[in-house]
Amino acid sequence: MNGSERARILITDRISGEVIAECSGPVGLGECPKVARGDQVPCAGKKLIPAGGTGAEGWRAFVAAQATDHCPLSWLPLRNGW
Repeated sequence: MNGSERARILITDRISGEVIAECSGPVGLGECPKVARGDQVPCAGKKLIPAGGTGAEGWRAFVAAQATDHCPLSWLPLRNGW
């Protein structure tokens, strides 16, 4: 993945593993682009995994149920691809 492409993260159910949604990671200073300030992120209480073929397979992240504002993956270099 080059710097012009966006990350592909799958938002999955923690128990069943069913894919619920997809996101591209944080923007700006780590904000979630899908919510307004103070709102709960769409991945709150879910499990995040990289989409197949991204070169980042193998990691998993569990998101706290009360997560708001900032992308829980803002510590990863997703804003510029993998």
